[in-house]
Amino acid sequence: MPVFDMSLENYLNPDRYDVFTFGVPPVSIDIMLAVKGLDFKEVWSQARWKLIDKVQVKLIDLQSLIQAKHASGRHRDLDDIDHLQS
Repeated sequence: MPVFDMSLENYLNPDRYDVFTFGVPPVSIDIMLAVKGLDFKEVWSQARWKLIDKVQVKLIDLQSLIQAKHASGRHRDLDDIDHLQS
């Protein structure tokens, strides 16, 4: 969903909207309210901070990323899994 639709009502209704996108791909950021196949509290507790270009970013572990991509079932995510595992 485009960022201009990011209202409090839409944000609090993750059954209807679960991703808000800022920018235009390939230079964009997705704010995801839910990720198929993952439990937020579990994944967040396993995530690690990493310094990228002088910015601290919290990243999920590789197995959680693969699990989420598998749960999405999209062809491009399934293709990503092959590349992530090699």
